[in-house]
Amino acid sequence: MNSRLIQIDALRGLAAVLVVVAHSSEYFTSRALALGHGAGFDTLVRTFDFGRIGVVLFFMVSGFVVANSLSAPGTQIRHFLARRFFRLYPLYWFSMLLAYFFWTSPLPEAAMSMANLTMFPSLWSAKAMLGLYWTLEVELVFYLLAVLLVLRGVLFQPVVLAGAMLVLWTVFAAVMFGLLPSPATLEWKSFPYNLMYMLFGVLWFNTSRQSGQASGWGRVAFWGALLLLMAPPMFSLLKYASSHSADDLRLGLSYPLAVALFAAMFNAKTMWLGALAKLGVISYSMYLMHLFVLVFAARYV
Repeated sequence: MNSRLIQIDALRGLAAVLVVVAHSSEYFTSRALALGHGAGFDTLVRTFDFGRIGVVLFFMVSGFVVANSLSAPGTQIRHFLARRFFRLYPLYWFSMLLAYFFWTSPLPEAAMSMANLTMFPSLWSAKAMLGLYWTLEVELVFYLLAVLLVLRGVLFQPVVLAGAMLVLWTVFAAVMFGLLPSPATLEWKSFPYNLMYMLFGVLWFNTSRQSGQASGWGRVAFWGALLLLMAPPMFSLLKYASSHSADDLRLGLSYPLAVALFAAMFNAKTMWLGALAKLGVISYSMYLMHLFVLVFAARYV
């Protein structure tokens, strides 16, 4: 699995670069256009949602890595949770501290800050100090779900994973079509759908571990789960045919592109992935810290 982990690190690195490029375009593309250049790049970022592609890659990678960790012989749940805690929280709290230095007055209220310390401010009906923190809430829910599934002994059963994805897909569709109460933000509307990509990362791990020896039901579960994932973006592309909405086009393209990139890089030769794999090692730092660099550059450079 070592070569696979190099590819996974490279996918992390690519995901971080895509998110940085997406946020950089938000800060600087308008300034470039005002100076008479950057039109091609502006069209590119308006057509392809680099940030969404990067986040979906992060979600699939997280599912794969968590499955790899929990499948290791002798792994104990408390050790897994401790490693996750020390990987996520210290740097996250440091990013919160930096956010205070870049915050425009008035400073966040104490209740908001305390809620953010948990990494799950939505649970306390508080606003995230940085918009990108919403992905970490999805991570925490996935960790809880993965632990529950492994305790039940079904985390590595493809049919069970596909069934869980079907449940999440049904909830997502009911929210989007107004059959269930709709959260205020798109991030929470798409929460079940994003969680599906993490479970699909687990399915991908199962498939890669079996090296072509998957059972018939395992293959059916994998391809059935992929069809579930692709249904919403295909619906967006069908809407785009009549609406010509840039939002429909971006939604329709970003998710399939993320899955295609994951597949391509997962099967790429590791000799091509060295630079991205090195970025992947620091991808979490890049994800949390790049906004501060961009804000500093936008304000003072």
